[in-house]
Amino acid sequence: MERTVFYIRHFNDIDHLTPVMWKILQKKHNVMAIVMDPFCRISTDLRLQFLKKFPGFSICYYYQLRRPVPRIELAGIFQQRALKRFIQLVFKCINRVFFSESWAVAVLSGLQPNASIFDWGGIAGPIRGKFFRASKKLNIPVLCFPHGLCALMDYELKKSRNGTRKVPDFVNRSAFDGYVFQSNYHKDMSIRWGLDPNICHILGSARCYPGWHELYLSLVPVFKSKNDSTGKIKVVFMLQQWSYKANKDETLVLIDKLSTKEDIYLVVKEHTRIGGRLSKSYKDQFINSGNVEFAMEEPSLALIRWSDIVINTISGIGVDVILQGKHLISPAHLHRIRTIYEETGACAIANNDEQVLDEIMKFQKNANRVDDYRDNIRELMDMVVYGSKGPHDVLESYYEFIFNKTSLTKSNNMQQAKVGRE
Repeated sequence: MERTVFYIRHFNDIDHLTPVMWKILQKKHNVMAIVMDPFCRISTDLRLQFLKKFPGFSICYYYQLRRPVPRIELAGIFQQRALKRFIQLVFKCINRVFFSESWAVAVLSGLQPNASIFDWGGIAGPIRGKFFRASKKLNIPVLCFPHGLCALMDYELKKSRNGTRKVPDFVNRSAFDGYVFQSNYHKDMSIRWGLDPNICHILGSARCYPGWHELYLSLVPVFKSKNDSTGKIKVVFMLQQWSYKANKDETLVLIDKLSTKEDIYLVVKEHTRIGGRLSKSYKDQFINSGNVEFAMEEPSLALIRWSDIVINTISGIGVDVILQGKHLISPAHLHRIRTIYEETGACAIANNDEQVLDEIMKFQKNANRVDDYRDNIRELMDMVVYGSKGPHDVLESYYEFIFNKTSLTKSNNMQQAKVGRE
């Protein structure tokens, strides 16, 4: 039975691919999600559990497909996260030895997908690369969809492990049959790095499309602060990945200043990726604080819903703040990278700590501050949610894009078969 196959790994790509899978399922088509990360917890992921309610949805870890090794239930060991680094090393070796390209071809030949959909990235990887090459070999359209919302108007080169900085090379990604972006500026950036413009498509943000966002929010559990936050201004501070030219020391100074304000209750949300987290020793300084707590596992949407104000730097999560109608502050001095927030003026922009504190005090006097940015918010929404095409059904655009690609591929395959017979 034909189905669309999505290859998923981590929190972020699941976040952005789930609404697309939901749209396809609503159209009564079949969807299969192949999990490439053995540490991904299917059973506790509220988005994946939501999709499992649809009869046309199936999901499994890649090693559960046509097992080339004895039937050993490895998932339970991985889910416990015991000796994680050692297990990752062992599993890396298993991937190279047992999970070959011919194995991936056999898997896809059995599944007969109409399309293989990956999240942003290259064409290599111990499992990703094999499914990519197998898809190409079987003439299955290979598409690449967003795993985040790019809020950067320009790009600051990230430091590599040896301390050097280099321009990304996207030339190899031109092997995809379609590479999807939410915005024109991000597409232009990737083309400068070598991506073939002929495979680039602007479809907007599936993750931040209001029709999905409202449903997603209803799935998220309510956040409850550890201490009593009644009567205080509830502030959430979203941390960024430090490698994106973040001013980490200045960020910590601002957190310290906020923690001293008795009329503020502060929740610091650490980044979902390791590069945006705080040390235990730093967090331990606030153990006895009655107005500061740190969040790691709590969904960002739940924290935003709980908050009065959100401080966000370069993350696309700021769009969620706007969608929920909360007051957003962008502290430009903590990153010095041009973002969509400064570009559109869709929120309060602070250039030093004092301006951040001043914005919080202004909110205390006028809780309707968001109304000051309505026109700018419409500009931002058009730019990154609707792909500069005006309000429309973004998920329908993704659906049509996928099935137009599959129809074209089928037509080409039939034409080639006809020519071969002649």
